Amino acid sequence: MLKSLRNFLLLISIGVLSLLPPAALAARHALLIGNDSYQEVPALRNARADAEAMAMALQKAGYTVTVMKDRNLKEMKDDVRNFKAHIKGGDEVIFFYSGHGVQIEAMNYLLPVDVRAESEDQVRDDALALSNVLEDLREQKPALTMAVIDACRDNPFKGTGRAIGGRGLTGVGGANGQMVIYSAGEGQQALDRLSDGDP
Repeated sequence: MLKSLRNFLLLISIGVLSLLPPAALAARHALLIGNDSYQEVPALRNARADAEAMAMALQKAGYTVTVMKDRNLKEMKDDVRNFKAHIKGGDEVIFFYSGHGVQIEAMNYLLPVDVRAESEDQVRDDALALSNVLEDLREQKPALTMAVIDACRDNPFKGTGRAIGGRGLTGVGGANGQMVIYSAGEGQQALDRLSDGDP
């Protein structure tokens, strides 16, 4: 993701959270996942670095931050489950994901590094549905949940010879008290890098 876009997303995130009255600031928690080292789909170069950069900024804003990198499906599920266990009613929550994502029908899936490029049914089983993450967090009744999804890249399965998913991600709104920010518009791509010399 481009540095300017990352800064823009962060400014929006912190700006929205700063509007809450002081009484609502019970605790601030953030879970950040960056997946680069994919095994069966094209690897990425900047997802881990994006998660680290966001983590530093969120720590300065007073968040208790957990950063996870190159996670398989079991680990991603465990990450969300452990994160959920620390959230109490009235807390402020940020979930940041950088890595491959794919839309299948009306659902968005966040891809773990061990996802296999076999069929849409297999991807549904072996990826993390964004809607499930949002529902898990909603159950804890935080004051505000913000999901920043940097996963609107070109379809990672297009070179496998299999028609799996569509281009980009579909727009998914959160429930009351939830905001979902994407790194590109519906069906669009977001760049992992501009060129081989892109820092």
